[in-house]
Amino acid sequence: MAKQDSISQSARIQNAKQVVKASFSAAIRTAQAANSFASKTSPADLGVKDCIEQVSSAVDEFNDSIKELGFLGGSDQQCNDDCHLSNIQTYVSTALTDSSDCTDGLDDELKKHKSSTLVTIRAKYGGLENAVKNSLSLFCQQFGKCK
Repeated sequence: MAKQDSISQSARIQNAKQVVKASFSAAIRTAQAANSFASKTSPADLGVKDCIEQVSSAVDEFNDSIKELGFLGGSDQQCNDDCHLSNIQTYVSTALTDSSDCTDGLDDELKKHKSSTLVTIRAKYGGLENAVKNSLSLFCQQFGKCK
């Protein structure tokens, strides 16, 4: 019975990793699309440059999270599964901070400049912020490690 429990636990972890990785990958695609749109359509004076940098950092955080997911269930002597899960939570939380800082900055810009382009850019980055929140929530749900 212990072997069956071990197999079930392993299968559960593999399934959780796949679900969370898909969510992280979707957030990366959303971030890249928002940055691509913003870089092509935004006049330089609308304060979007900071957003592009922050969201690029968020993409890096998600890529690091995906790498950490790959280590779960492995034989890493330096960092066990709890360590890897903690790293992932930190990376995704940092990505959320980056995306929130971006949208907060755009909200400030919108108070100064009522531009339809800026409104559209803000909406795209707002969609990213929601995707990051959903990814963090899904990670917490699947691995039960968030407070």
